[in-house]
Amino acid sequence: SLITAPDLPLFAAAAAREANETAKRAKLERHILSLLGGKSTSTAVQAVIAELERRGFVEFDDDQIKYKLPKLKK
Repeated sequence: SLITAPDLPLFAAAAAREANETAKRAKLERHILSLLGGKSTSTAVQAVIAELERRGFVEFDDDQIKYKLPKLKK
């Protein structure tokens, strides 16, 4: 996996913050690709999104995203 389990909440929070939490799926995909260094494949990006969804951090309603992020400790 590109993102380790302990890093996933932080990664989800960064993706959500940068995608303005009301973004469409395509914007989140582009942002994740950017966070992965821009050299990842579409399959890798989809795997990250699937894991975020499986862990309950994101939920899709058609093309809109609802974020359900854990509070991060400061």
